[in-house]
Amino acid sequence: MPPFTAFPILYRFSMRLRHYPADRSFFGVAMTDSKLLTPAQIALRLQLNERTITQWLRRGYLRGFKLGKEWRVNPRDLDAFLEAKANVDPKPIPLTP
Repeated sequence: MPPFTAFPILYRFSMRLRHYPADRSFFGVAMTDSKLLTPAQIALRLQLNERTITQWLRRGYLRGFKLGKEWRVNPRDLDAFLEAKANVDPKPIPLTP
């Protein structure tokens, strides 16, 4: 008897997970060992209100995804967002002989 027979939706979902490529990308997000960030963690890091972060996520300013009712953000996406919002490009380090 296959697992989740009482819950056909879960069974279909579990069968789909078996057919993903080796890079384990899911919902367009590569599954890595890095920890995903919550809006509360991002708000503490940026010294902003959690509601501001949630609005950025809903409006698409900050890339993230929802797991159930909770938003999650990959740290690389947060770093890319912050780099894009910087007012000055990083200066190249001069090479000294």
